[in-house]
Amino acid sequence: MIDRGDLPPTSNGLIAGGQAAAEPAPGDPSSTPAASPPAGPPPPARQPLRLSRKDLLEASGLTESALMELERNHIVAPRRGTAYYGRDALTLAAAAKRLSDFGMDGRHLRAFKMAADREIGMVEQAIAPYLRRADGNRDLVAEVLALVINFHAALVRSGLEK
Repeated sequence: MIDRGDLPPTSNGLIAGGQAAAEPAPGDPSSTPAASPPAGPPPPARQPLRLSRKDLLEASGLTESALMELERNHIVAPRRGTAYYGRDALTLAAAAKRLSDFGMDGRHLRAFKMAADREIGMVEQAIAPYLRRADGNRDLVAEVLALVINFHAALVRSGLEK
């Protein structure tokens, strides 16, 4: 089943938030299992994150030397043109800290970075013709990115199951 971001009805027939769940009319084609409920308001956009180096170290639990190693391997970097780090930098730094507990340091994480760089190149090459069109769909990048991430994750999971 595809997650469309809608809130599921609760056992008392109300949608989370107190709204009544719409009851389909008998014989209504929308009462089939494939039909989706009416879309509610879009989820709130995630606010950009702006962290100083000190904030990033504190939030991720990394040491200064560990962050320097991640920066040296081009895994974590401040936002272009600023001295501040964003949400992805925090995600990467926190994951690097947790992976260090399993003995994976910057030189190991560099292999992930190199693989990601290759995947980025393949995605850019694949979508370039679609983006050059006059009606180029910018949502295409997000769609292809999601497909690549899911494909990559499935490959890693299936490889670990062997």
